[in-house]
Amino acid sequence: ASLYLIAPLILWGVSSIEGKSFSDYGLEGKLSFLVSVGLGLGLGVLSLIIAFTGQWSLGWVKSYWANWQRLPKVLLPILLLGIWIGGTEELIFRGFLINELRHEYLFWVAAVISSVIFALLHLIWEQKNTLPQLPGLWFMGMVLVLARWVENWVVWHCALICYPNYYR
Repeated sequence: ASLYLIAPLILWGVSSIEGKSFSDYGLEGKLSFLVSVGLGLGLGVLSLIIAFTGQWSLGWVKSYWANWQRLPKVLLPILLLGIWIGGTEELIFRGFLINELRHEYLFWVAAVISSVIFALLHLIWEQKNTLPQLPGLWFMGMVLVLARWVENWVVWHCALICYPNYYR
């Protein structure tokens, strides 16, 4: 089974033992939360459209009609998978881990530690190609901590997490 299927279940077990809910980690069922997620996804999709349009206009990407015909079949599963993976990573690293580290460390020390762990765990999937990306992954982790810290962080998180996932 995938880590992304197991981790939320483990986190749910830990949070129920500790008497916490996912809302303590930033995942809320409020309408404002869902609106923020929608705005963030819209911003992420818009950034992808701009990136693809730029690459296509420069001749870096060639499109074939057969690929466009398959798009409706794969678009929804890819979108749902991206939301699940991004949401799981945020729940763990910017939700649970930050909250736990803040018991022992200052907020920014916890942010640095969480971002280092976030970056290093990307080595699990691919070591050779991920190694040069570690500084960028750490920096993205720090930006996402900042986005979590400010009000309406979900908007920026969705935009930031959707765009880089295209390049993985």
